[in-house]
Amino acid sequence: MSWWTALTLLRCVLSSPAAAAATLRARSLIAATRTPAEADKLGRAAAFELADDETAEGMDVVPGSLPALPDEEAATPETPREGRTGEAEALADFARRADALAGPATDAKLRTLVDRVKRQLVDGYDPIVFCHYIPTAEYVARHLKEELGRSASVEAVTGTLHPDARQARVDELTARRGRHVLVATDCLSEGVNLQEHFGAVIHYDLSWNPTRHLQRAGRVDRFGQPRRRVREITVYDTDTGIDGLVLKVLIQKHKDIADQTGVAVLVPDQGRGVLEALASALLLRGGQPEGQLTLDFEDDPDFGRAREALHKEWESAAERESKVLTKFAHIGLRPEEVEAELDALRQALGDPGDIATFTRESLAQLGAQPIGDARDRGFKAPVDPLPTGLKHALGFYEDADQTAAPGGAAKAKAKGRARTAARDLVFREDFPVARGEHALSRTDPAVRALARYLLDAAVDTGLPPEERPARRLGVIRTRAVDRRTVLLLARYRFRLTLPGRTASDDPRVLVADDAQVLAWRTGDDGGRTWLSDEETAALLTATPDLNTLPALRDQQAARAAAELDDDEINDHLRARGQLLADRLREAHQRVREAAGQRGRERGAAAVRRIDVQPSGDPDLLGVYVYLGAPAAQQPASGGDR
Repeated sequence: MSWWTALTLLRCVLSSPAAAAATLRARSLIAATRTPAEADKLGRAAAFELADDETAEGMDVVPGSLPALPDEEAATPETPREGRTGEAEALADFARRADALAGPATDAKLRTLVDRVKRQLVDGYDPIVFCHYIPTAEYVARHLKEELGRSASVEAVTGTLHPDARQARVDELTARRGRHVLVATDCLSEGVNLQEHFGAVIHYDLSWNPTRHLQRAGRVDRFGQPRRRVREITVYDTDTGIDGLVLKVLIQKHKDIADQTGVAVLVPDQGRGVLEALASALLLRGGQPEGQLTLDFEDDPDFGRAREALHKEWESAAERESKVLTKFAHIGLRPEEVEAELDALRQALGDPGDIATFTRESLAQLGAQPIGDARDRGFKAPVDPLPTGLKHALGFYEDADQTAAPGGAAKAKAKGRARTAARDLVFREDFPVARGEHALSRTDPAVRALARYLLDAAVDTGLPPEERPARRLGVIRTRAVDRRTVLLLARYRFRLTLPGRTASDDPRVLVADDAQVLAWRTGDDGGRTWLSDEETAALLTATPDLNTLPALRDQQAARAAAELDDDEINDHLRARGQLLADRLREAHQRVREAAGQRGRERGAAAVRRIDVQPSGDPDLLGVYVYLGAPAAQQPASGGDR
């Protein structure tokens, strides 16, 4: 049996009897490799959780340990004894012994987990139990179902499920009434947000990669978690001392450095040196007395030297990270450059005042008049006057049946608020906000839902007028202009080509959207004068001062729509797209050039590889005509859209 097969076998034995039996019965991939170098690479990756990228996909598959049969057929439990080697027969016997250890009565680790899970449920915390291997997760889920009975629903999510099916399995679990326990492998440690339904993370298997522990906890301990505190529990072996050393040397050190520097610093070389020293001390140690194996690695000189070297390199890396200019230090930064970037960002995203104005006015136009003033640090608005589609997007329903998908059954546990719940939307100026309230921020779910509804309703001509406050085509008469002016709302898309994370990586291609407003003024001779950005922005605050006669409105709207086919306008829109692409490329270059000395050393070549190009012609989302309003005429109470 190879070095790496023995080490992965040990890890499976420490994980669960199910994982041990599965790996003892599975043919080793190492036996199928063609060269010792290939076998070494595969074995190291499986034993030490080494990966070339950040994904956890495929990492939960149990490794094999059976050597190849003489005829190169896969070994199975049904393979005749005479077809097996002596080594394979010994492993099969170990697998049967592992099977006999299954269940809380004989598995102390599982018994401990059952006790911890029950405690969390009693305290009101629904836990996620993370396991390293698929057989372990299935084994744990099966026994938790038996032990918990009707007191909680239990499901397992592993790499055997398609990524889309994993989220569906989680949704199915959390829709059930009562308490929930989710058992998962690291396939679920990234990309799925679980903070709404779970408040505790239990590490049933200790990962030898500290980043995995952060990713696991990050599924629950993140923005949107309704609890003030989340719980994190680590189950580790104390008999052999292996888990304890990994916990102390890698995971706790990782946490200590993060606490000291404020940033998670990756383990240098993924901790290969100290893990290999640990493996060497474990597998090459001789002279052990008969009976229980004792592994006092703290006194092993090779392991001690590897640990000290790792910690020294790790602390040096942490010190370098803490001095990176773009993260912590002010030295070398030019305030005028920072101010310019911040101003551009605010203009693109809108400041909190813009978000508050948008939210207030949109709700008022939809019939939900906001109540409150500045002294309240926000306002509230009634939900009932809002259109049904918007209420559902905000999570308000008349009854549980409305929470079901079209054609599906109603969920047992409605995720939204039913008719009997509070029927007010409460907004606050800033964080923190109480549960059920919303912050006036672009990223707040209620603000996003409101913006999405307005955009969708603007193109849905089947809705009644009172449910469509935003329109794609409009005409107003206002004193804000003295000549006919047309404003366009355009959406641009850009194709960004960015350098890879390392010099050997392929370039990354991303797509970016940008909404822009452009405007022209019509001269006496019919020619067009394009307005500056400042003049265009001022039009957004213009209000109607006179009523617009229907005939005039229709004539001006038709004229503006016909003008969109003019080559001059299309050429200007394309030129603006290229200008925006150039600005975006320059912004990316400025950020990288300002990334500190380390960034500059890597960086000139990387900056040259940045490219941004418009992706097709822009989409015109809105066309709005502004006509002058003589001051002597009667003001209008409102305007025509």
